[in-house]
Amino acid sequence: MNLRTEDERNPRGIFERPRGSGVWWINYYEHGKQHREKVGRKGDAVQLYGIRKADILRGRKLPPLRRTAPVMVADLINLMLAYVRAQKHKDLRSYESRGEIVRKELGTRDVVALTPQECQGRSQKKSFHSLVCLEARCVVPSQDFR
Repeated sequence: MNLRTEDERNPRGIFERPRGSGVWWINYYEHGKQHREKVGRKGDAVQLYGIRKADILRGRKLPPLRRTAPVMVADLINLMLAYVRAQKHKDLRSYESRGEIVRKELGTRDVVALTPQECQGRSQKKSFHSLVCLEARCVVPSQDFR
């Protein structure tokens, strides 16, 4: 059994993966959620681990690890129409016409930026009677996906 001595142990929250590669990672928890980040050198890992733990103690929101492009409503409508076509749904024309109505009004909007209040206000209009809000975002015209 190969146990490390006290002198050979890595600092808390820092590990090398794979061993001997020279690539160091940090591992920490924020409000019960585990986070791991690939850092590089061991010294940088020790420093970043200290920064992350201090930010958690101060209550600072951690930066997002990945930046993603915004998802537009028009993109979701395209995905929904592709799904309906692939399923050979018999009400395809209805989906297409309702999708175009929503695309005219909201096609260039970011899905994340839409609020439930905007969806409710639009769904009261005659042309938006079929708009559905799922998880506070206007997504697709309502129809049963059967």
